Amino acid sequence: MGTRLARFAIALIAAFSLSNPLSAEEREYAVGQVWTYDTAPEDKGSLIQIREIEQIGPPDQPMTVYHISMSGVSVGQDVPIGLGHLPVSRATLDASVTGLVANAPPFDDYTEGKAQWQAANGGVFTISLKEIAEIVRSQVAPRLRHGS
Repeated sequence: MGTRLARFAIALIAAFSLSNPLSAEEREYAVGQVWTYDTAPEDKGSLIQIREIEQIGPPDQPMTVYHISMSGVSVGQDVPIGLGHLPVSRATLDASVTGLVANAPPFDDYTEGKAQWQAANGGVFTISLKEIAEIVRSQVAPRLRHGS
């Protein structure tokens, strides 16, 4: 009987020691959360904050949009920039976020960017946050170098 109990205890310890953090499917995203994400080396320390969550599209095929702000994107200056509004999919968050942050600096306002997105009937990013930051960098850095 002692051997069976010992084997059970070892199996139980092994099961708990192999447990992983929440999988993407188990994550619950909420307004106000701040997350770290998989970044390019130059964006180390960049964060995102979930600002709003809404359903868009036809009622028979709704899509959840996560309106986020991003801070700490390097564009070749000494001070990284923030992006007030980025509409992203759950797949983008699931593929990108790495951990919740308890304390974070304030983020840029997102309401003007969201209003422009709505007026333009804008789309939703489905690529990773790292790829979004790279697109921003490729568009903004050349303008800064040329003074535009």
